[in-house]
Amino acid sequence: MAVRCNVHCQSNGTFRIIGQMLSTIITQGGQSPAIFTKSCVEYIIYGDIDKIKPDIDDIPDAEVRRTLKKVRDSQTQTALNAALAECDWRFEIDGLPRNVNIQDVQTFTNECALYFTVLKPQGMLDQLIAGLKYYGVLELIREHPAMKVLLEANSEEMTADQVTRILKPMYSAAGSNRRKQEELVIVKFQDFLNCIQDGDLLDRIDKPTAEEQEFVSRLTPGHVLAFVTGASRPPAAGFDTKPNIQFVYDEDRVYPTAQTCSSCLMLFVNNQTTADSDDFVRFFLTSLMNGSIFSLA
Repeated sequence: MAVRCNVHCQSNGTFRIIGQMLSTIITQGGQSPAIFTKSCVEYIIYGDIDKIKPDIDDIPDAEVRRTLKKVRDSQTQTALNAALAECDWRFEIDGLPRNVNIQDVQTFTNECALYFTVLKPQGMLDQLIAGLKYYGVLELIREHPAMKVLLEANSEEMTADQVTRILKPMYSAAGSNRRKQEELVIVKFQDFLNCIQDGDLLDRIDKPTAEEQEFVSRLTPGHVLAFVTGASRPPAAGFDTKPNIQFVYDEDRVYPTAQTCSSCLMLFVNNQTTADSDDFVRFFLTSLMNGSIFSLA
């Protein structure tokens, strides 16, 4: 997320309050507020414009992004002049040259990107930085720049393997009959996660409804983690209670349930959930659909 200019919020100190809220989330072990663009995070960490490497993709205005990319990608002076003709916004920025030669394109695009990502919203970013001083979070992050992962947006989704490693099965004793059944259920659960990741979950469902098709189109492994823990990725300080999988032996229940307060997923073990069929896929999907996971993740 890029910080957009908002005069009303700046005059009310809203960005300082947001910084304090983010500091509280981090110190209390909430889900990492990794929502900011790389350019914003570099300014927060270094507080020095000269150390920032602006990225066109971090510019909040879609039209500016589009036209500036055309300038950047121009190969000839003719193409560059045509691209610049679409950049009416550049006349609002003092100090930019009105005429740009092809050899100066990189400098021009960098200056524009810096203006829109940091210089224009600098007052709001400074408020945010002031708020991050709450609980000493800003000082900690500046001392340990690697902690920028707590703030910088990560477009990568949680993978099926990552969710599997987080959710630890609480197996029965090795070699017991129960252990064999539990391991079979876990194989089905891992297969379910892989199907979500690979995009072929609907192929495992007999005559999926329109509602199921729409739901599955948005489903990710991170949503399964949110179903269990309330968070689609691990919090900054880790989970208070280690997420786990409990096995419940009940012939009458098939739909997985979760207790987010204890980060516990309960999988039922019986003839239906261990059967050589794809019924387990539909059981789990139904539980997710009834769990409002998209409001959590």
